[in-house]
Amino acid sequence: MAQQPQWIEKAQGYRFAIPAFNYIETLACGDVLGSAAAALGYRLRHGQSVWLSAPVAGAADLGHLLCYLHALRMEAHSGVLQSRWFNRINMYERPDLVVWTNRREQFVGLRTNPELGVDMIRANASHRDGIVPLLNPDRVLRTLLAQSSANTLQLCEDLVGNCHPFAMVVDATPYGRRDDVGTLLETLNSYFPSVPVVILTAMGDFHTEQDIARRPFNLWRQPVGRGLFKEKTQTNLRPRILVAKDNTFNEHLTLLCDQGRQVKEAVKFSPSGREAIKAIDQITSALRSLAVPLSFHENHQNANRRGGPYPVKPVSDWLDDLSRVSLSSGEHQELLYLFTQQASQLLEMLEEGGVGKQQAVDKWIKENLKTGTRIAIGVGSERSASLLQTWLIAQYNVSISDGSLSVVGVNSSRDLYRKSTAPIDKLLLVGPLWLQGYWAFTLANNVDLLCYESESYWAIKHGQRWKAYLNGDADSPSWWDLKPSPFRYINPAETGMPVEVWSDCSGQYKHRIELDITLPKDNAWFDILMAPIAEPAPSGAREPDDDDVVVLTDAGRKHSFHRRQRVYVVRDEDGKDKLKRIPAEDITTHDTLLLTDDGSDDCQALLETLISYTSDNTADYDLVRQFSARWEDYVSLAIDKTGSTDAFHKALTAEGIKIGLPAVQGWARHTGIGPSDGVRSTTEHVFAVAKIAGVATKPSEVEPIAKAIQHIRNIHRGLGKDLRRLIANAAVPDREITGSAAKVLNQEVLSDLVRLEGVEKIIQFPHAPKDTVRTLSGLLKDHAEISDRVVVTPRAVRSAEDSNYGNLDKAEKCLSLLENEYFDMFMGDKHPSDCELASRRAGITYAGGMSAVTQGQHASAYSVRYNGKNVDIGRHLRIGSSRDPELCFRTHFHWDDQDKKVVIHHFGRHLPTRKR
Repeated sequence: MAQQPQWIEKAQGYRFAIPAFNYIETLACGDVLGSAAAALGYRLRHGQSVWLSAPVAGAADLGHLLCYLHALRMEAHSGVLQSRWFNRINMYERPDLVVWTNRREQFVGLRTNPELGVDMIRANASHRDGIVPLLNPDRVLRTLLAQSSANTLQLCEDLVGNCHPFAMVVDATPYGRRDDVGTLLETLNSYFPSVPVVILTAMGDFHTEQDIARRPFNLWRQPVGRGLFKEKTQTNLRPRILVAKDNTFNEHLTLLCDQGRQVKEAVKFSPSGREAIKAIDQITSALRSLAVPLSFHENHQNANRRGGPYPVKPVSDWLDDLSRVSLSSGEHQELLYLFTQQASQLLEMLEEGGVGKQQAVDKWIKENLKTGTRIAIGVGSERSASLLQTWLIAQYNVSISDGSLSVVGVNSSRDLYRKSTAPIDKLLLVGPLWLQGYWAFTLANNVDLLCYESESYWAIKHGQRWKAYLNGDADSPSWWDLKPSPFRYINPAETGMPVEVWSDCSGQYKHRIELDITLPKDNAWFDILMAPIAEPAPSGAREPDDDDVVVLTDAGRKHSFHRRQRVYVVRDEDGKDKLKRIPAEDITTHDTLLLTDDGSDDCQALLETLISYTSDNTADYDLVRQFSARWEDYVSLAIDKTGSTDAFHKALTAEGIKIGLPAVQGWARHTGIGPSDGVRSTTEHVFAVAKIAGVATKPSEVEPIAKAIQHIRNIHRGLGKDLRRLIANAAVPDREITGSAAKVLNQEVLSDLVRLEGVEKIIQFPHAPKDTVRTLSGLLKDHAEISDRVVVTPRAVRSAEDSNYGNLDKAEKCLSLLENEYFDMFMGDKHPSDCELASRRAGITYAGGMSAVTQGQHASAYSVRYNGKNVDIGRHLRIGSSRDPELCFRTHFHWDDQDKKVVIHHFGRHLPTRKR
């Protein structure tokens, strides 16, 4: 019989020194978390901060630990526990437990626990009168949920005067907030130096742990939850790599991604190339993780289409957009053409077949779906999860309904909250997993990573690091010693995760495209190919339009609205919170924005519920809907008559109907209920289509159909307004939905669709008045006098004197960017993408040059003499897209490689281009 490890024998000696020992036994939190909580209490009782790194089982883990922390305080409050920190006198004066996490999401899960007394708090910076709200000021047990943001310092100042914490919890798991954890810890140490901090991280979250380890904190670190009690065992993780041997698709995808990388590398500094890069990433990322038939993917994306900074469109539409991009050189255009041709051929092949990952997912489900087990498939995002689950529901409806099979977006905290409510027995990860995603292997004891053969090199290589890191360093003999456990970088294991090749998952294609491709001998190409796709910049990072109102919220987000756009706000009037809908130009810093995700699947489901309820309770609804559906018959007949959608579009143009080809393609797919708003224009459109189809000779014949379309449209528009009103009311405290809607809608689901964000600052008002104190030229001269990195030419000063641009703060930000980010970029100390991101966050755009046509037509404007040489000043930073000199600003410069200086040649209005 093997000898018992020494550390377990040592741990048994501390068994009765663990505070609230009996309470841990009552927690239904699982073996690992239970033993981890025991180690936490053993160390925390004397006020020492603890870093707990344990496998992530679900969103409920935080609730279990908070209950245990309150149990520690209650033992001290009753005199059972006596220590340097947890004692009756200290705990009587400190009733609060402050938790830094994903405030809104955790509140939904924790508010139902009466033992916690949960409040959401935020800084009330506009009034300077403390935190808002404190709903339970007299509770014995009170838990305050806070969220780190740009206003964390103000929130900490308010907390100092309004609460008395006995502990702080920083939830840095995927269910909490993992951004800038180290900075938050330093801030808490400054404001609450004596209060112990409990840090929660997910085992395998390498980047978050590195951020904490770099900070000078004296922490007891528990690297993994171990089996303190004999009946509690350690999680035994057994990850595996599955290879779908689909060589046909794999070779095409490899070539496509390689061509896309060449295009992105060639146009990365070109303003016109950004649109191309975004479309390429959307195409390649969709195909890399495709686990459903392409036709289903396209129909699903089209049905859930949305715009904004995170658009949803079919791959074919992204390809159409890409084919219309015009690049600055013929060589770049040729590279782009090769990519679009290869992508078109690949889509054509996939129309009549299925990829290997689709076969592998189906095979994996059938092998692992057993009675009494719970399996899940992990994909990148919530949208990808919705797509795959919709595909699987036809075959596995019962399993999905009873929870034995689920699909979860592992990078979406919201999806994790909704679907990770019970332990998972086995998990399949589909798609790339990066260094910051190690933690996903801890969602289940048995995890399979699905990839293609070319991806297997990458997976096997990183699998050695994964396996070593997941084992952790908990076997250290000093684990139970009374000193902090060190953070150590884990060396890769000698043997990585086991690999299993599924040769029967080789794809199904009715025709193949013959390709002759030669891959580089080294493997660096695949690391580049599979590099993480950068997230689109947040909406506030784009360059605001002239009529935009831009605000900064307490969540650290920027939001941009057109000044006449109607927005919902919660506003304090006469001491009561009132829900109001106001123009964006009337927003004040006292308001709380009420934001909803109109494009989400939940919103779509709620809207369909309202439509179904309305149709069942509206007289003659079905008759009107059937009458309006004749429009779809007219469209189909018209396309048959003309021969194609393009010919149909040309026939409409000949009839005087001015409409774009994409709209006509939407008609052909029957994606809408009618052609347009307004009975008159609807009648004109319906008559034109009916005339082409040969079923009508005068407008009066189609007027009933046009009116039916408009009637249905009015019902849907009214339902959309009702839906937003219901969602808005659901988020307001103490607001209850009554009436017929309460019978069909779940108020908790409605409230989950809402984000409440307080307006901290108005960044931009439309037509901001010009600064009358400072001048643009004075700002430029002052900066030149104190800077040793930037040189200002007389030409630049003259351009500043001639400019009428009024937002001097933003112009000064351009100088700051040149002084810091772009100087570092030219010196080779910073990547260009980091500089462009910093610019976008400030509402400023960087352009690496002007087009050859522009520089040819206006050579004197962009080629100037400097130190006896002709230099190109095409590089520039730009603010505003308008030509109005009061709203538009450009600063042109070049890099003097000899003197290592950024030389500014122009600082003012827009220089001439081929358009003007």
